[in-house]
Amino acid sequence: MTHSTIFRKKQIKWLLILIVLGSCVFLMWPASLTETDIFIPVKPEKIPDGLTLSSPFPKGIEIRVSGPKSTIKTLKNHTLQYILDLSGAEIGDLAVPISKDVISLPPDVTIMKINPSFLTVSVEKEIIKIVPVNVSLLNKPAAGHIISKITAVPASVTLKGPQSQLDPIKEIQTKPVDINGAFESFKKETTLDLTEEIQNTIPSETILVEIAIQDKIDIREFQAIPVKGVNTRYSYHISPAVIEIKVKGPINELNKFDASINIKVHIDLKELKPGIYMKPAAILLPVDITLIHVEPEIFTVEIDNESTASE
Repeated sequence: MTHSTIFRKKQIKWLLILIVLGSCVFLMWPASLTETDIFIPVKPEKIPDGLTLSSPFPKGIEIRVSGPKSTIKTLKNHTLQYILDLSGAEIGDLAVPISKDVISLPPDVTIMKINPSFLTVSVEKEIIKIVPVNVSLLNKPAAGHIISKITAVPASVTLKGPQSQLDPIKEIQTKPVDINGAFESFKKETTLDLTEEIQNTIPSETILVEIAIQDKIDIREFQAIPVKGVNTRYSYHISPAVIEIKVKGPINELNKFDASINIKVHIDLKELKPGIYMKPAAILLPVDITLIHVEPEIFTVEIDNESTASE
């Protein structure tokens, strides 16, 4: 074997060794890493009986993580949540450090930074209180209509929450019920307008609201309305010759009310012979209009001996 052949074999041998070593290094080299920020909601648990958290309460923490791109991409499919253990909490402000061990992440993902590094919570006494429900309204009913009654079922609820927030509450509002343009009564379901810290102890927070709507009633006066006699062949004289009346009814009806057309006033003279009589007047009004006052109530009617062709 020549020297050149031996040399070539040594070259091939070292080349193979280098290829094997390069392959090993490539296989052992960590995958491409990337970093990203993740927001994790905070859920407080194991709060001692009789205690609760008051506002404001942190919604979550932000962590910066590092890991393979493929794993980082899958983090959005994970339901991440930080459980804040408050089993040892007492009344007052409490600073709870954030522990990496509580955050469940894939093994190839590393937490680089946590912000904030601890959470401050306010713990206070929890109380229960029964308060009436007050229905909150939005807008106004149709013109000429009013709300005559508002009913909420249930009429009162039992609330539970921080003493500092519940103590001042005398009644609890509902979410606004829109009555814009309503002209008739209706029912609608709504919910209570509660803060996060206050809870309704009834499982269902639905409130059934009944809004009673009716025509707005107004009062109008009409003067100098002529009084006529009917059912007689004699001539007559009525004193006074006019009447003043006061009526009430739906404002929309009264706005289009014409006294000369809608009000009829007469005295029935049937079977009355010539003479002087004291008689009341009959007043005819539309169905929705109610008479509440007249002036005068009694009229003097003088019937003459002479007959009239018009009667």
